[in-house]
Amino acid sequence: MMMNIVRNAVAAAGAACALALVSTMDANPSLYLFDMLVVNDHRLKQYFHGKTIWITGASSGIGAELARQISRYGVRNLILTGRSEERLQAVADGCFATDGIGGDDAKTRDMTTISILPLDMSASAPEFQKAVDRLQNILGENQLDCVILNAGTGQLQPAFQTSSETTETIFQVNTFAPITICQILIERGILRQDKGRHVVVTSSVGAKIGVPLSASYAGSKWALHGYLHSLQAEMPWLRIDLVCPGPVDTHFHSNRPMDNSTKEKREVSGTDDVITKSSKKQLKMSVERCTRLYLSSLILQSGGEHWIAEQPTLLGLYINQYFPSAFQKVLNKIGPLRVQAWQDGKDLYDPDTWKNMGQEKK
Repeated sequence: MMMNIVRNAVAAAGAACALALVSTMDANPSLYLFDMLVVNDHRLKQYFHGKTIWITGASSGIGAELARQISRYGVRNLILTGRSEERLQAVADGCFATDGIGGDDAKTRDMTTISILPLDMSASAPEFQKAVDRLQNILGENQLDCVILNAGTGQLQPAFQTSSETTETIFQVNTFAPITICQILIERGILRQDKGRHVVVTSSVGAKIGVPLSASYAGSKWALHGYLHSLQAEMPWLRIDLVCPGPVDTHFHSNRPMDNSTKEKREVSGTDDVITKSSKKQLKMSVERCTRLYLSSLILQSGGEHWIAEQPTLLGLYINQYFPSAFQKVLNKIGPLRVQAWQDGKDLYDPDTWKNMGQEKK
């Protein structure tokens, strides 16, 4: 009897300690501790030095920040893809800027060649083939060490109000485009066992939990995970990383409800869209921190999924992982409140929004 009480007490204490530890993290434990204890500029330079990397969705947000940070660490060739050639060029120019950089860092930056490869991820299959033709011309004799499939699009709208055309566009950009690119790169031998074999996909916490107001977006990410996990099982030599950020302080989402004058523009918001940021960012991670953890996940070399999110989103991922029924009940309470806040034009990422709505409900 006494032994059972002691065991239960120890188990409860252990669970409480684990919960307290997770509550301080902004990434899954292995990634968080690896980034904190192991990763530094020297390790980043060792990993990226001399590599050739292709980044899609590179004209803004996480993709643009990835390009800027990777260019600091001795990458040999950086290939940037997005819809706007002008904005890609601006990102490339920002990578080459050397303000405040001197000595070895300036020399490292000068060794990097940056190429621009415009491509709309809603393109047809033949256009993807032509884009890979251009990629091979850029590569020349170099091998592609890593492709970062970062381009994405999403919606902020109730599921029943989201048109089938919008859902098709979201699935085309988020699901079918990266699948098509992977297939072409493997078919042509650009990704193969004795050469570059690393695929990184910017996914989302929406691939792991339901996201009220983003049903089509979440569905597209869930489908992508299923395909890529299956592909990984068929080709164990191919390393696939699925990086799953939570809300990040970029232009990806707008927080206001749509009216007729803005419906076409705001129903689908992509990484190339310029949308006004919300006024407060407490529930969003900075793009710099997200990108740092993103790069650390590449060095970790474990493959699989990497969760990157501020609290309480990260904690919610773990509750959903181990207690899905309980988390769904929580989500069922949050969902209607989020829809109401959106309809009222409130900032979904401002903690005061939720505090005030909780008080109003009482």
